[in-house]
Amino acid sequence: MRTASDSFRLLEALRHGAGHILLADAGLLGAETAGSLRALGVNVTLVDPADRPLSTHLGATAASWVQDQHVRAGVDLRTGTAVVAVETAGGGVAVTLDDGSMMRADAVVASLGVTPAIDWLRDSGISLSNGVPVGSGMRVLDHPGIYAAGDLAAVPGPGGILLRTEHWGVALTQGRTAAASVLADLGLADASDGAASAEPPGYSMYVHGTKLTIVGWTHDAIDEAVVHGAVGEQRFTMALVDRQGRISAAVGVGGARVANRLRGLIARRGEIGEIGQVLEKTA
Repeated sequence: MRTASDSFRLLEALRHGAGHILLADAGLLGAETAGSLRALGVNVTLVDPADRPLSTHLGATAASWVQDQHVRAGVDLRTGTAVVAVETAGGGVAVTLDDGSMMRADAVVASLGVTPAIDWLRDSGISLSNGVPVGSGMRVLDHPGIYAAGDLAAVPGPGGILLRTEHWGVALTQGRTAAASVLADLGLADASDGAASAEPPGYSMYVHGTKLTIVGWTHDAIDEAVVHGAVGEQRFTMALVDRQGRISAAVGVGGARVANRLRGLIARRGEIGEIGQVLEKTA
């Protein structure tokens, strides 16, 4: 599941009677696809090698909430296992998992993540250890006049670590930043320091009709706390915390307002004790 044509192929399979779809990987795309298929009345098996899918994106609590939503929606959720073989069988497919179990489905949808398409840049002189490294304003490091945005752009995160965020929402924001940098560098707009590229990334996803909003960097979070609402309510927000007790990300379930209010605190890596004051000021 990568292109528009992939989506049309899946729709065509449904039109021809596909009633059971197996999704390989329960990440951002797999979770959203599962919700769309269940809304159409399609039987869904969702397979992921992680014991708690999406925990690296959402933290443990929100990821557990997502798992509960899958089960409530009737998804056959298989965690801690992965697809190892798919074979055509009687108009459908026979699927083997690495735990030894086998099942049949009408089709398999793979949504296994992104490998940046950067082979064409191998002889460009650009460092390609983790995508294309950029600095302020999405300018490619050590290569004036070249800009990058999207899944291949490795942007400085906390501590200067270059991180890629594989989501179309982030790509749109980065594209706007890169365009502003081009205009500024050509003298066609007011110059800026391109600080937007260092701001916390933000994006949203939908799980069985409920919107989740993620702001910040979740890669180094080791703890979390509920900062608005309560788990199990229609809306709640989690703050993710790093080893130094600083806020690294926020995850809003059922709404984006509170998570977005914490954007400034996340950008400067404030402490958990500051959240109440920040929310009070922006209420």
